[in-house]
Amino acid sequence: MLNELKTYTIYQVYVRNYTEEGTFKALTNKLDYIKDLGVKFIQLLPINEIGFYGRKGTLGSPYAIKDYYAINHELGTLDDFKELITEAHKRNLKIMMDVVFNHTSRDSVLLEEHPEFYYINKNGDYANHFGNWDDVYDLDYSCEGLIPYIYKVLEYYTILGVDGYRFDVASLLPSKLYQYVFPKLKNINKNLVFLGEAVHPSFTSYIREHNGNAISDCELFLDGFDLLYRYSNFEYFQKYLETKNKMYLDFYRETINLENAINPFDWLKIGTFENHDQPRIISYTNYDPLRQNIIALSFFLKGTGFIYGGEESKDFKRPSLFDKDLISLNIIDTNYFMFIKKMIELKSDIKNLDLIQTNSYELDKPALLLKNVYKDGSFIYGLINMSENPVIIKSKELLDGIYTNLINGENYIVKNNTIKINKPLFLKN
Repeated sequence: MLNELKTYTIYQVYVRNYTEEGTFKALTNKLDYIKDLGVKFIQLLPINEIGFYGRKGTLGSPYAIKDYYAINHELGTLDDFKELITEAHKRNLKIMMDVVFNHTSRDSVLLEEHPEFYYINKNGDYANHFGNWDDVYDLDYSCEGLIPYIYKVLEYYTILGVDGYRFDVASLLPSKLYQYVFPKLKNINKNLVFLGEAVHPSFTSYIREHNGNAISDCELFLDGFDLLYRYSNFEYFQKYLETKNKMYLDFYRETINLENAINPFDWLKIGTFENHDQPRIISYTNYDPLRQNIIALSFFLKGTGFIYGGEESKDFKRPSLFDKDLISLNIIDTNYFMFIKKMIELKSDIKNLDLIQTNSYELDKPALLLKNVYKDGSFIYGLINMSENPVIIKSKELLDGIYTNLINGENYIVKNNTIKINKPLFLKN
């Protein structure tokens, strides 16, 4: 399964805001549309019952779970969820649940049943280890009974037919949790996929500075995660988009190579440049070629593709987590929509099963020269323009020759190690 993930794309759905009805049944009716995109996994934001105490917005955060075993009644019934899984599987789509085991709502069923599972601060109050989120209390993994309890929750949904799990703030949970539950769950379904939301390095440093523990990306891989969020260098990339200061782009480029060296050989991440926590890509620029370059970058890098529902339709708004805030799936730009589908198609190429790593090379222009290297010695260049104007790039690493752009089938010539780019190019000789 791990190798196959190099050819997959995950499609993230917030059921509440994905359709006007905001239900499992309405999402089931959209499965043919999702299937047509070419994705493999549908990753659902948390679907469990939401707490009331300290509730954010009008409907509350899906990450403030009241009952791990209860389906949010606003989304439908347990039978509706089972039908979604069944219908997805009929279409060769897989369902991934977002699970939240760092904290629960402040009025959770678990707090009533097992108060010993919760973190208590020096004042003797239920609290958060870091920050002060007024709708949740943190769990305490020093309590021996907590991990077996969580395993039973995951066992329940795995038996229902769930195909994978996205672990919220995975870096803040202990390795002993993963080392206990992952092997047991794999005994039920050997093809389960575990995706971890690895936190930003700045947050990791903050936690460790304040005597907390945050697991590194490398440790998460060794604990059994198949995929992690590509957050280890995202802050540099985001700062570049916000400031257009090439220094941040250079930092980002260097960290692409660094990740090849510091992670296990078979590591995989997903290009979460846009998700429920991040701004829409379209919000950074009005220049369509730059938007396409950003999306192309997320798909070219070694790992699994990722689309946040509405990204394909050029939706400009990041919907609220706490209210009914419908996204738009109206295709206002057919070329843009087809470009997204092309990225998903290229990611699904079986050649990616043999992809070893993505290398990045120094440039003096606001652009990225990348090279995907395969087991047979072949390679594909990824040329990503990160400016709002065409640029001419020159590098000794860019070999002269005639290449085919896999995105549109057109031929391009590299002469004197130089080429002019605007929209992204995936060049194969």
